[in-house]
Amino acid sequence: MYWLTQAIATIVDEHPFRYSASVEELKQQTLAAGRHILLETDSEVEKLTGEELQMKLQKANDQTAKAAYDAAMKCFGDCVETGALQIKLNY
Repeated sequence: MYWLTQAIATIVDEHPFRYSASVEELKQQTLAAGRHILLETDSEVEKLTGEELQMKLQKANDQTAKAAYDAAMKCFGDCVETGALQIKLNY
């Protein structure tokens, strides 16, 4: 995930306004997914303890990480596509 966000930042850095919609969508999707999983998990683990609680929290963590990764991959693809349409090749 670290290198994926670094790649997105490298692409976006030179023309931030060109990619602002993709980056904003990444932010919104990541926050929405995280909040959704948090609300679901809070109600599910309210009365759990021990190993059962740990397993449920690990599952929620994995879901949150996957949602963030999927949103970042979509943003990366959108940025590459947008940039490719704007590039002027000189060879």
